[in-house]
Amino acid sequence: MTYLRTIARSSPLSIKQVEEVKRLKKDIELEIDTLWTFGDKDKASSLRSNISGDFFTRELDEKILRGKADIAIHSAKDLPVPLHPELRVIALLKGHDSSDSLVSKNGETLKELPQGACIATSSDSRQNAVAALRSDLTFRDVRGTIEERIAQVDEGYADAVVVATCALKRLNMEKRISEVLPIETYPLQGHLAIVAHRSRPDLVKLWMDSDIRRDFGKVYLAGFGPGNPELMTLKTYRLLQTSDLILYDDLIDPSILKESNAEKIYVGKRKGAHCFSQKNINDLIKERSWKGQQVLRLKGGDPGIFGRAGEEVEFLQQWMIPFELVPGVTSALAAAASQNISLTQRNVSKKLCFLTGHHAQSRFIEVPKTDTIVYYMAASELKHLSQILINNGREKKEPVLLVQNATLLNEVSQKTTVEEMANTHLCSPLMVIVGKISQKSFTSPKVLYTGLDSSRYKSHANICHYPLIETKVKEDVPQNINLDQFEAVIFTSREAVKYFFQLYPNVTISVALAIGSGTARSLEKRGIEVKHLPKTPDSKAMLGLIDKLPYDSYLYLCSCLSKNSLHDNIKVTSLPIYDVGFIKQDVLDLSQFERIVFTSPSTVNSFLEIYGKLPKYTLFEVLGPLTRDHLVAIGVDLSHIIEPSFFNK
Repeated sequence: MTYLRTIARSSPLSIKQVEEVKRLKKDIELEIDTLWTFGDKDKASSLRSNISGDFFTRELDEKILRGKADIAIHSAKDLPVPLHPELRVIALLKGHDSSDSLVSKNGETLKELPQGACIATSSDSRQNAVAALRSDLTFRDVRGTIEERIAQVDEGYADAVVVATCALKRLNMEKRISEVLPIETYPLQGHLAIVAHRSRPDLVKLWMDSDIRRDFGKVYLAGFGPGNPELMTLKTYRLLQTSDLILYDDLIDPSILKESNAEKIYVGKRKGAHCFSQKNINDLIKERSWKGQQVLRLKGGDPGIFGRAGEEVEFLQQWMIPFELVPGVTSALAAAASQNISLTQRNVSKKLCFLTGHHAQSRFIEVPKTDTIVYYMAASELKHLSQILINNGREKKEPVLLVQNATLLNEVSQKTTVEEMANTHLCSPLMVIVGKISQKSFTSPKVLYTGLDSSRYKSHANICHYPLIETKVKEDVPQNINLDQFEAVIFTSREAVKYFFQLYPNVTISVALAIGSGTARSLEKRGIEVKHLPKTPDSKAMLGLIDKLPYDSYLYLCSCLSKNSLHDNIKVTSLPIYDVGFIKQDVLDLSQFERIVFTSPSTVNSFLEIYGKLPKYTLFEVLGPLTRDHLVAIGVDLSHIIEPSFFNK
C-alpha cells in the first residue's frame, strides 16, 4: 500500500471531494490534512475583483513546496493559470456534472421568480449569463461555502442563488435544485485535479491511469506566414501532414492544404464577415482535442502578432489542453523584404513599432514617437489614418510605403506620403510602413515560371512560381507490364519516373534512358543507373541517340499529351502513363514580370486559356525546341524567345 500525505481545504465540499478520490484510488492510502485557505477566510473580498490566482490554493501550494505534503486535491477550476513553476497537475480526474443550478427559497424556477427578483452570484460571467435570460432581475454578490450561500437565500438576503450543480450533488443537496440553468459555465467545472511537486515523477506514474489528459490530443497554434507557401516553416509543413483537423484562416495557400489528408475547416475573419466566432473556434478546438485529435490552428503571418494567439493560449490553459506555439513570418517583415528594405537601419530607423490600424475611424489608434511604424489591418482606414498621423505631429510629406498581398504573385506596392495616403485605394491584406526607411524601397526584377517545379530554373531575378499544369496517373494504364519484350526503357520526365514506379513498384529495368538530367537523377535516387542521356533534354536529341544505339526495341514512358517524332519510330512503343491538366490560376498584372518561362507546349496552352493572348513586349524563355516551335507557330517572333542556360537540365 502506498501512503500519500494529502492536503485539502476544510470546507464540507472539499471533504466530499477527498472521499471521492479515496474511492477512486483504493490502492493508495491518503493521510488527510485539511486547512482553511486565505480565500476561505476572507469572505469580504469579491471574486469579481482583481484577486490573485492562488486565492483558494496558496496555503495548499506552500505545504507541497515545503515538503509537508505529497499531493493536494483541488477543484480544477480553482487552480491558478499558470501554476507555481515548481508545481504540476499530475492528474485531471474525470468530471461530473458541469452545469450551474438555481436554488430558490421555495423552489421557484428562473421564469417563476417575481419581477425584479434578486439573484446572488459570485462572478460576472454567471451574472451576465443569467441576465441574458431575464433582463429585469437584480443581482448581489455572494461569498462563502455552498451551505452559507444557500443560507443567504433561506434568510431572505436574496431570492435565489446560482451554484455549481456538481457541488450540490456531492453534498447530497440535489433536492435544493430549483432548475438547471442553460448557461455556459467555468472551464473544468466538475473536475478534480491532483497537484504535486515537479520533482516527483513517481507520483505522475502513480496517478497516470486516472489522468484523463492521457487521451487528449495536442493543439498547435502555427503561423503560415504571409501567404507564400515557400515562406512557411518546415515545422508547420510537417504539422499539415500529421494533423487530424486543420482550422485555417485567410492567406493560406489552398494548394498546400490539398497536400494534407486532414479534415479542413475555414474559420477566417475578415472585416464584417466572420464565419466562426472566437467562441465557436475555441469550442471546436476543445471538442476535438479532448477526443484525442491533433488540431492545427493555422493562422496567417505569425500567431503572436495580431493573431489572437494570446486568447487561445489562455483558453487552452484553462482546459488543460496541451499546446505549442509555432512561429511564422509576420506580414510586416514579409512586406519589407519584398521591397528590399530593412525595418531597422542605423541612422534611419532605430526604433520600430507594430500597430493595428483597425480602429482608425474611431480615433482609437496610437501614433508612437518612433522612427518607423508598421500598421496592420488598415486597408479601409487610410483616410482616417492619414489624418490621425498628421494630428499627432507626423510630417505631411513623411514617406509611406503601402504593400498589398506581400510576397504573393499579385503583390502591389506604392510609395506615397502621410498626406497623399488619404487618396489611395488598395485592398486588404495591406501593410502600411510609415517612416524615412520607406524611401529606400525598390522592387527586384521578376520572372514568372509556369512549369511544375521552379527548382529546375536558375535566375538572377526573383522567381515567381505560377504553375499552369498539373499531373496525375492515367486511369486506364495496364495493371501489369512485361518488360522482357523491350531492350531499353525511355523516361521522358521526372513525372514519368514517379508514376511508373507508383504503378509498377517491383519491376526491374536493365537499360534506362532519360530525357534531361533531372529525370536521370530521379532514376538514380531509385538505384537505377542511366546508361544513355542525350546532350539536350528533348525528344529530337533522344531520337538521334537511339539511332546510334544497338537496341531494337524501346518502351517510351510519356504523358497523354506527348506529340513528337519518337512516337513514329518503328523501334519505339509508347506508353502514356500520366495525364496533364490545366490549372486555372488568378489573372495577374503581367507588366511586373520582365520575362515568362514556359517549360512545355502545355504551359503555353494553359496560359492562353487564362489570358487569351501572349503579352507583346515580354521575353519568353523556353525549355527545349518543342516549346520554342510551339510559340513560333502561334505567332511569337524568334527575337522574343530564348533557350536559357539557367535550367538544371
